Amino acid sequence: MQNSLSLMTNKSLVRNFLSLSLIVVLGSILCLTNSSEAKGRSGNFNNSRGGFGTRSVNWSGNQRSGNGTYAGKQGRAWNGSSSGSYDKAIRTYSESKTVTGPQGNSKTYQTQKVGNGMGGSTTSVTGENGNSRTFSTQRSIDKDTNTLNRSVTGPQGNTRERSTQYTNNGDGSYSYNTTDSNGSTSSGAYTANP
Repeated sequence: MQNSLSLMTNKSLVRNFLSLSLIVVLGSILCLTNSSEAKGRSGNFNNSRGGFGTRSVNWSGNQRSGNGTYAGKQGRAWNGSSSGSYDKAIRTYSESKTVTGPQGNSKTYQTQKVGNGMGGSTTSVTGENGNSRTFSTQRSIDKDTNTLNRSVTGPQGNTRERSTQYTNNGDGSYSYNTTDSNGSTSSGAYTANP
């Protein structure tokens, strides 16, 4: 049971919760021109693997908190919560994230993301056992099509490409569609909460 949760959190949590967190936050930057009005985001998503979930993020100054849920096609569900802070001077975001799996078992991860000021960043995810995994990300934004392109290289050196196109629905909500280089897709929507 413990091994099952550990395996699922390593594969599903890092893939779904971290990527959704980036989608919501970066989508906010992409679609909103006045960040001082954007204090929070809440939304939902689904993917081509049959999973679906929700995510909410709130900012207060340099502090951030978030909550999320994810359910797989077999009906098994995960819940997550996070809190973190951003140090603009050194382009570093530090976060603690706790995930509770289908059997009620919880895992806590410490995440540190360091930007290089040129669209790239390095993210380290450390589990309760002290083991750390490092991901390198390079991103670019096509403002003409409201598309965020990301290239993520994992601990084993394998690289995945991901493209997300955002649409401003004109009513305070935004929708997005994501295509991954492994053939998977996801879509969702979120609302800006001033």
